[in-house]
Amino acid sequence: SSMIAICFFGVNASGIGKWNTRVFAKSDKFTTLSTSAELYPGDIIVRNGHVVMFLYYTNAAKTQMMILEQGGGEYGINTVSCSMRGVAYYRDGGYTIRRCCYYDASPDAE
Repeated sequence: SSMIAICFFGVNASGIGKWNTRVFAKSDKFTTLSTSAELYPGDIIVRNGHVVMFLYYTNAAKTQMMILEQGGGEYGINTVSCSMRGVAYYRDGGYTIRRCCYYDASPDAE
């Protein structure tokens, strides 16, 4: 989640360390979209303990997508990676789609 926060707000933003998956999932700085919504680059897909950033669809049917995530597909690896995943993996896995509507990094800012 810290890497996704840096993508939105930059490394020197005030309050950057307060961003975690729970904040991404509930912050009013993001709006929640329906699971059938068309994703835009920069949308986040979040579930407690995991957040990824949507980059683009990889097929015309929009069933596969490229995502950016911290940790990647290997347990215990703390790197940043791009992965191609099926949209259904997140839709059926209890994830929430959220879109940023503010650019202040502090979760407490009004």
